[in-house]
Amino acid sequence: MRTFRNAGAWKLFVIALMPMMPAHAESQPLDLAAISEPGLRACFAAIEPGQLEVDGIPFLVGDERIRVKPGESRHIDVPSRTCRTVHFLHFTEHAGDPIGAYAFVFASEDQVEVPLRCGLNIQDWWKPGVLPFAAQARSDILGAAEHPQPIAFWRLSVHNPQPDAQLEAIEVCNTHDLAVINLIAITVDDVARDTIGDVPLWVPGMDEERFLLAVLRQPDTQAGKAQACEELRIIGTVACVPTLAELLSDQPLSHAARLALEAMPYPEAGAALRDALPLV
Repeated sequence: MRTFRNAGAWKLFVIALMPMMPAHAESQPLDLAAISEPGLRACFAAIEPGQLEVDGIPFLVGDERIRVKPGESRHIDVPSRTCRTVHFLHFTEHAGDPIGAYAFVFASEDQVEVPLRCGLNIQDWWKPGVLPFAAQARSDILGAAEHPQPIAFWRLSVHNPQPDAQLEAIEVCNTHDLAVINLIAITVDDVARDTIGDVPLWVPGMDEERFLLAVLRQPDTQAGKAQACEELRIIGTVACVPTLAELLSDQPLSHAARLALEAMPYPEAGAALRDALPLV
C-alpha cells in the first residue's frame, strides 16, 4: 500500500475498483459505486444511473460520489493498465485554491501529481461556468422554484506523461481547510489528443508560464485570467508580452495586464504599453 506524498496524519482509505471493460480497451470507465457514498441524485436529479457520455468520453455514474473532506486522502486501486489520458468528473463543495491534488501511481512506484486549482480545473458546484482546463459536464437547479440555485460538475481530462507505464492507483488528497472534493467518475483511455472540444488537456508538470498563458488564451471565458496576469507579473518572461499586450484592449482584464507589463524589465513590455496608449 502506498500513501500520497506528504500524507502525514491524513486519513487513508484503500479502495479496490472493478474494471468495467477489458484491461486494455480504448476507453475504460471505472465502477466507483462500491466505495462511494449515496446522494448525488439528490443534487443532480437529472442524472440517470448507468453510462453517461460527456464530450464523447463514456463514464459510469450512479447515485454516488466519493467525498474527500479537508485533511483526508483516498487511495484508489485501478486495474493495472497503460493509458494515455485519465478523465475525471468532479466538483467541490466550497471554493479554495489550491484544494489538493490527484496523483497517478505507477507500477514503478513513480508518482505524477495533478494539482487541483479552483477556477482552473475544478470548481465549487454552486458556480457553474466554463473553466480554462475543465469543461462543464452537466448542470442542474437546486432548491425551490422561488429560490433556484444553479449547480454543475466538470470534466477534467489529464494527459498521462508515462503512457507506457502500468497505472496502478490514483490518489486523491485534500489539503484545504474547508472545501470538500467530490469525485463522481473516472475513465481511462488510450486516445492521444491535446484538446477535447475547446478545452485543453491538463499536462502534469507543465511550465508555469506556459500554463498561465494557456489560461489567458482560452476563448469565451474570464475564469482565472486576472489571477494569471497577477502571477505573470511576478514570473513572466518576454515570451508572455504579446499575450498580455492583446489584453490591454480587453476591458475586464486591461488593468491586470497593464500591471503585469509595467512590472517587467523588458523593452518589449514598455513598447506594448506605449502602443496601447491610443486604445486605453
